[in-house]
Amino acid sequence: MAWLKKILGQNFEKSFQKAEDLFAAGDAGWAKITYERAVADAGKDAPLELVEKARSRILECRRILSRQHVEKARDFVSHGDIDLARESFLSALEVTPDDDEKRRIREETDSLHAVEARIETEEVQELDDDALYNIIMGTWNEPQINEFERLGEPARKAMLASHDGRLDEALAILDDLARNDSGDGCYLFLEQGQILMVKKESARAAEAFDRFLERLPDEEDDEIWIRALTLYGQAKLDAGDLKEAEEALREAAAVRKSNYMGFLNLGVFLRLQKRPEEALQFLTKAEALRIQTNPDFRMLREIGLCHLDLGNKADAKTYLGQVIHQQAAMDQFDQLDPTAAVILARLHEEDGDFKSASDLYRHLAEGSDRTRFFEYNREAGRLLIKADLKDMALKYLKRASELAPDPESKQAVEDMLKTLSV
Repeated sequence: MAWLKKILGQNFEKSFQKAEDLFAAGDAGWAKITYERAVADAGKDAPLELVEKARSRILECRRILSRQHVEKARDFVSHGDIDLARESFLSALEVTPDDDEKRRIREETDSLHAVEARIETEEVQELDDDALYNIIMGTWNEPQINEFERLGEPARKAMLASHDGRLDEALAILDDLARNDSGDGCYLFLEQGQILMVKKESARAAEAFDRFLERLPDEEDDEIWIRALTLYGQAKLDAGDLKEAEEALREAAAVRKSNYMGFLNLGVFLRLQKRPEEALQFLTKAEALRIQTNPDFRMLREIGLCHLDLGNKADAKTYLGQVIHQQAAMDQFDQLDPTAAVILARLHEEDGDFKSASDLYRHLAEGSDRTRFFEYNREAGRLLIKADLKDMALKYLKRASELAPDPESKQAVEDMLKTLSV
């Protein structure tokens, strides 16, 4: 991955200058990692004033990142997303080097309990059924809105029950509406099928989606057709009918050739069926149709995984690297794509590029995917040891030890920590 190799210069001067360029461009996340690399690479002949400047810059980057996390947390609070706000505050707390700032962040984090209680009270007081139903209808297109207005109060009750998690009640109402349908129902069957999918009743769901497709006008939007055919294909797949599933996905790609999603969904299906050569043909068509100014990370990742299945390691690294590169270009540093990053790190490790592999895990360890923080920190530490960056490894292995989910995992990390003191 050429862009990452450029960032990760092999000597102090190159790494330091690259870090300076990143810092000047406002890229505190990669700048911090690159300054840390520069310090780790600094030999006894490295200019002392530049080494000290790099250390100072690392602290500046940490303060910038902390402020960014705090700003993001406050924005989440303003939109009522308290869980995401709490995660951002915790990220800020982990990265800031200043004790006073840690105290202020803890105070703001503690205040979230009161904010959460106030929001819950306001929601109970203000969001009545009419308001909730209006929100639900806001996700529909005009034909579905018109149909459900015609169906009246029963359809309204069904959708409110579904939103509240009362799926049996919602399905009973929709089933009754379907039995009494006079032939002009359409989106009724889409909603019926989606509830059946959640309830794992795949065969009935496929029947509902089939009825929806029969009623769907030819002039309806491409997105609706592709969504319907994909849902039908997924229901058939869940029911064990691979042939029907593939036919539905092929129809979505063939009928709506101007929309890349049909080719993408078919390509994903074929790859999962261990047919990477066929999958790559359709994924390549999807890539050609996709607007390049608005990349689809899933598409790039799937193409990379196909190349990996075909043994094209270099091409796999290129496409998986593009996922990370484009996330970086869009300032999406909070959470790299885990699938792409983990596989790309493995490929770097196989090539002996332990530094590049460790950098990917270090970014994951600073992201928002907290369910896998133990794995990310452990792997970052392990790879840093292999890269002979033991001082940096210590931080991640200590964190992994604290996050270990069981005694065996903790002992394995402790064993790695012991090697650092040898």
